Amino acid sequence: MSLVAPGSNLREGLDNILDGQKGALIVVGIDEEVEKVLDGGFKLDCEYTPERLFELSKMDGAIILDDT
Repeated sequence: MSLVAPGSNLREGLDNILDGQKGALIVVGIDEEVEKVLDGGFKLDCEYTPERLFELSKMDGAIILDDT
């Protein structure tokens, strides 16, 4: 729960999505079960920022976040 606590970077990104009246399917963490349902897409190997999350939310598809 601390990931989405007020003041956290993830919470800021989620608030940006809500304020922009957008929607997004966001999965935090990846394991074998998540990998089983992945189909297509592309990997973005970049540092997380709330602004980048908001920009990605404008695209059609899920956003998978991990801590690597």
